[in-house]
Amino acid sequence: MKEVRDLQQKYVEGQINRRDFIKAVGALGIAFFCRGKSVESN
Repeated sequence: MKEVRDLQQKYVEGQINRRDFIKAVGALGIAFFCRGKSVESN
């Protein structure tokens, strides 16, 4: 979850706002969920 840590750091430093942080984390969550489902189906 290096991506989430990077996003958290950017949020703390003020490089991204809360809305962008939530959208990015949500997109990562969907990506991880889909990747897990595709692995399970193989």
